[in-house]
Amino acid sequence: MPGRAFPVVYSREVERSVGFYRRLGFEPHFRFQPDGEAGYVSLRRGDTDLGIVAAEWPEQRIGVEVGSKPRFELFVYVDDVDQTVGELRGAGVPVLREPEDMPWGERTAYVADPDGNPVTVAMAGLTAGQGIEQLVRRFYAEVWNRWDEAALDEVLDEDFTFRGSLGDEVRGRAGFRGYRDKIREAFPDFHNEIVDLVTDGERAAARLRYSGHHQGEVLDAPATGALVTYSGAAFFTAVGGRLREVWVLGDVDGLRRQLGAHGPT
Repeated sequence: MPGRAFPVVYSREVERSVGFYRRLGFEPHFRFQPDGEAGYVSLRRGDTDLGIVAAEWPEQRIGVEVGSKPRFELFVYVDDVDQTVGELRGAGVPVLREPEDMPWGERTAYVADPDGNPVTVAMAGLTAGQGIEQLVRRFYAEVWNRWDEAALDEVLDEDFTFRGSLGDEVRGRAGFRGYRDKIREAFPDFHNEIVDLVTDGERAAARLRYSGHHQGEVLDAPATGALVTYSGAAFFTAVGGRLREVWVLGDVDGLRRQLGAHGPT
């Protein structure tokens, strides 16, 4: 098969590695042994092949001992870096570096496969017509998930208006900071996941999933330490390359039930 080449990963746990790469869109198309624990699995993603072989193989065949340090880096393109990283994190995959926009126009993040090898997940750079999408993703990945002060000033317009998932309405960057700090005190590890996102010119709508450990009072409920999750929907308007308005509707009733709080009577 002249002209064809592909990388082979040495793995201490072949099946676990296969499961990891399946989450990145690779599918097995050859196994050896076909029954029981496989010593080798070939995976394919489009025109790209990747082999996973048991670490004992190079040790037995060519006397190469597989060490504990990373042995390669794989670069994988995905449709949505933030969503992919969120799904991998939810499956227990270590995230080495959070999603970020790179100077050459791509958005990238680093995760680790089961053997500790770094894997870059990336998406192509956004065009000018997709500016609202980039703003929305930065709003959640940087302003919220990383509490990034510099990003807040870059993403939010001076005349920013915001309605949060808990129903609070604030104006300006200072007003938003006050709301953000309130959420941060209640959920220090508050995480926002974009489940779905659609854009139309300078407007966008997103379906969201929120999560965090309840470490401070919120909705009149004292800290419980419990991990809570709730859903929401958000609507965005951008002006001049910044977000001017964000209106969010959260499942407050579902959150109250998890906190053991009682709503208004």
